[in-house]
Amino acid sequence: SHLAMMRKDQGGLTEAEALAREALRIRRAVLGEEHFETMESKNNLAVVLRKEDRLDDAETLYREVLAFDRARLGEEHPRLATSMNNLAGVMRERGSYAAAEALYRRVQAIDLEAFGPEHRFVAGTTHNLAVVRREQGGLGEAERLEREALAVYRSLYGDEHPDVGNQYAALAEVLYAKGDLGAAAALYAQALAVLRVTSAGQPDLATALLGQGRLLDVQGASHAAEPVLRESLRLREAAFGADHTDTAEARVALGICLGHLGQTEAARTLLDAGYATLRARRGDAHRLTQEARAALADLDTVRPVSG
Repeated sequence: SHLAMMRKDQGGLTEAEALAREALRIRRAVLGEEHFETMESKNNLAVVLRKEDRLDDAETLYREVLAFDRARLGEEHPRLATSMNNLAGVMRERGSYAAAEALYRRVQAIDLEAFGPEHRFVAGTTHNLAVVRREQGGLGEAERLEREALAVYRSLYGDEHPDVGNQYAALAEVLYAKGDLGAAAALYAQALAVLRVTSAGQPDLATALLGQGRLLDVQGASHAAEPVLRESLRLREAAFGADHTDTAEARVALGICLGHLGQTEAARTLLDAGYATLRARRGDAHRLTQEARAALADLDTVRPVSG
């Protein structure tokens, strides 16, 4: 299982899944289904499946682990909080933000009691809660929560740590949503300064690049945005493959940018592909699918940027 998780972190998802399934098979055979180590292997397989965008399969496994932990450990155990957090992540990716929020708030309460406010688990849950609040339009609370998480990470790790870089980018995304583009731009620059050193070639860097590229595009600097968005797409495709939600999101962002540059056919190709993936993976009601569909509808009415 540890080897599977290492391969997952390195982006080798196919190999990671095979290793995780083999670990689960062995533990089932040796220890039985109702054993903590079997559940650990089941959870590890769910992590890989989630990374592969197979949310139905991941959710089934996470719910099995959660039911086991609840029955064996009760409602206040940190391990139960971890299981809830994992299930909440799948709910968030599905767009079921209210369900995810309820789980994250319970996780936060358990972790605060177990670890205190200055712990990385609490900071992580605070960030996760901020994301679902942002997605539901609660931008004021989202900003407060992201700043709380950033303060904890900086206190724990200093300024040159990937968690700090990711948190700069997360706060930037909230400020972007609030329309504070100057502050968002400064934070994206800080995030990238950290992540280019600590997370070179990794999905976290791709996410920060995506945010910066979108911001530049919205500011009218589409020529500057294009290479940033191309790098984000390249990194996500390398990490997740072509037929993945994260890759599709980056493809749509680049398509929108190329539309602004007057490259209509190239933009349409990217938007069509991104929309098809998002519709298949997340359904018509998901925010990302709707944004891709709107971008396609707007494509023929976009006025190219000058210069």
